[in-house]
Amino acid sequence: MPGTRKKLQTLLDAVQQNDAAQVTMIAAKLKLGEEDKYYDTCAAAVRQGAGEALDALLKAAGGFNFTGRSLKEWNERRYDEQDARNRKLALQLVEEACALPDPKAVLSVLYKNRKNVLYKDRKDRYHGETCYLFPADILKQGTRKEALDVFLQENTSESFSECMTRTGLTAAGTDKLEHILSFASGRDSSTINKALVTVAADGDTDKAALLLKHGADPNADDTASLLTAAKADRHEMVDLLLPHISFDSRGVKGDKIVTQLKYNGADPAIVESIEKATQKLILKTLPLIQQDERFRRLNDTTLEEVQALSDGLTLSMLFNFSTRQQILVTHGANNSLSPPTAVSFDNIPKDVIDDRRKKFDALANTAASTPSTTAADTRRRKLLQNAIK
Repeated sequence: MPGTRKKLQTLLDAVQQNDAAQVTMIAAKLKLGEEDKYYDTCAAAVRQGAGEALDALLKAAGGFNFTGRSLKEWNERRYDEQDARNRKLALQLVEEACALPDPKAVLSVLYKNRKNVLYKDRKDRYHGETCYLFPADILKQGTRKEALDVFLQENTSESFSECMTRTGLTAAGTDKLEHILSFASGRDSSTINKALVTVAADGDTDKAALLLKHGADPNADDTASLLTAAKADRHEMVDLLLPHISFDSRGVKGDKIVTQLKYNGADPAIVESIEKATQKLILKTLPLIQQDERFRRLNDTTLEEVQALSDGLTLSMLFNFSTRQQILVTHGANNSLSPPTAVSFDNIPKDVIDDRRKKFDALANTAASTPSTTAADTRRRKLLQNAIK
C-alpha cells in the first residue's frame, strides 16, 4: 500500500536520525510487529549505530517479533518454527552490531530487549515470555568477544551462569572460557563448581584446569567432580583433580569415595589411585600405632578400631556385627564424643568386613579384649557403648 510504504520510508528516516520519539509514533501506526519489513528496519538501525531508535523499535513491536506473528493470535500459530526463526534473526543483528567500530551501545540495546512478551490476552495479561538471545548462542556462533562482554556486563550473574551450562561450556574454546572466567569474581561459587562437574564428565582437562585456576573447588558437593570423572573412567581428569582433594587425616573421606566407586563398578585402576592417595596422607599425618593396640572388643558384638589423629583427637571405628553397621566417633582428652556417624556394612567392601570379623574373633581370649580398669577408659567405653545403642 502506498501509505504504508511512505510511513516505512518515514520510519527509516527517523531511524537514520536516531529519533526515538518519531520511531515510536510511526511504529505504533504501522503495527510494526506484523510487518515483513520489521527486521530490515531493525537491521538498518543497527548498521547506523542508532541505539535509541533501535530500542524504540524493539519496544514498539514487542521485541524480536520478526516473523510477523500477531500478539492476539500467538497461541494459535505454529510458534515453535517462528521462535527458531526469530532467534536466528536476533543473532544476525548481533553479528551486524559487531561490525560497527564501537558496537557496545547497540549490543546493550539488543541485550536489554532479548526477552519478548509474545502474547497479551483481552484483560491485558501477558503470557509466554521468551528469550531470543543467550550468551551460549553467541559462543556457538563464534561472534567477537565484544558481544559476549556486553552480555556479561549487563547482567553478570545470569549471563555468567548461562555460559557455565553444558551448552556454553561446549561452545566455548579454552581462550573464550578463560575470558568468561575473568568475570567469575564475586559470582556464586556453586555455578563454577557445577561447571567443573560438567567438564569432569566430558574429560576436558584443559577446561577443568582453567576452572580450578579461577576458584572451582573439587571438594564441593562431596567431591562430585572427582566421583563423576571416576565413574566415567576419565583417568586423566582423576589425576588432575586428585591433588586438589582435601582428604581428611583419618581417611574417612577417601574410604567413602572408594566405597561409592566400587559400588558403581568404577575402573579398578582409578579406585586404586584414590586408595593410594588416601593412604599416603594417613601415613604422613598419623603416628604409628602398634597393630595389637588398634583393636579391642568393646562388647560381645562390637570391635573397636582406634586411630590417633594428628590434631590430638582419637577416632573410634566401631564394627557392630549384630546391627551390621560401622559407627564412627571421635573423642578428645576429656572423652567428649562427636555425634556418631553410622555406615551400613553394605556400603563397605566385603574384604574389609571379613578382616575385621577375623580380628574380632581372634581377640575373644586375648589380653587386648580385656577392658581397661582406669576410670577414664571405663567412662570412654560406656560412652562408646551408648553411641552404638
